[in-house]
Order: sequence, then C-alpha cells, then structure tokens
Amino acid sequence: MLTSVATAASESHTNISSPYQDENGIPNLCRENSSTSYHGAGMGSPYTPSMVLVGDVQDKVAIIVDDMADTCGTLAKAAATLNEHGARQVFAIVTHGILSGNAIETINQSCLSGVVVTNTVPLGDKVERCPKLKVIDVSATLAEAIRRTHNGESVSYLFTNAPL
Repeated sequence: MLTSVATAASESHTNISSPYQDENGIPNLCRENSSTSYHGAGMGSPYTPSMVLVGDVQDKVAIIVDDMADTCGTLAKAAATLNEHGARQVFAIVTHGILSGNAIETINQSCLSGVVVTNTVPLGDKVERCPKLKVIDVSATLAEAIRRTHNGESVSYLFTNAPL
C-alpha cells in the first residue's frame, strides 16, 4: 500500500517533483489552477490562485517539493489543501529557503509537520524561531561542483553521487 506521495505547490513546479515520482512510482497531486481569474479590478489586482488536487492523499504522508520558499503562503495553502483531503502529515522539501516577511509565522501557524531547506541562503535566527524548520548543509556538494567545473569534469555525476 502506498503510504507517501510527492507533490508540487504550483503547476509550474510539477517538474521538480517528477524525479521523485518516476523513481518511486508516486503520482503528483497538488497544483495551482492556471485558469484563475483576477476577480474584477483588472491586471495588477490581488488574487489568490486556487489549488486543485489530482489524486488521493487519504491517510498518506504528503511531501511537497519546491525550488524556493519566500513568504510561504503558497506552501501553507498547498499543505492545507492536502490536509483537508485527508493527508496524515504534510512535509515540505525546499531547495532555497528565502523565508522573507512573515514566512516563519506562516510556517509555525500552518498544518505543515516540517520544512526542510538547504543552507544556500543565510537564515540567521529563523531556525531557532521555527521548530518545524530543518536545514541540510550542501556546502560539500557545491564545493565538489565547483571543483568538477574547474577541472572540466562532469557535474551531472553529482546527481547520483553527491557527497554527504
């Protein structure tokens, strides 16, 4: 029985979770509705994209995969959508945690069980202010990518052999 699912927080980022889907046979489930209207006032007016759930998350652990999280509003909304449809827990894995504005408060108040980011952006005291936040050190991988580029070696080798 399938117990976890990989998702994307927006339609434009479904390609990010695709490698996890392909490797594990997991469907992609959550995306932003691209036909969202601007509700009247014309271009530039605030609007909230709606989330469309494609697939079953009932009693599963959902993992949202994204390239960056800035204010975390879309991430929190995606997590809420998954939670409302029966996900047992919702986690996020994000490459670059920008975490600007009220992002920490948004994460703390959301139904997200945890958010994992890399250390590509300095986080200051944000880790202490957010018990849901975990940081993965990617400095060795970046150093190896620089070394390989400098020596004319394959960087794609790191896709399956990254130093830990």
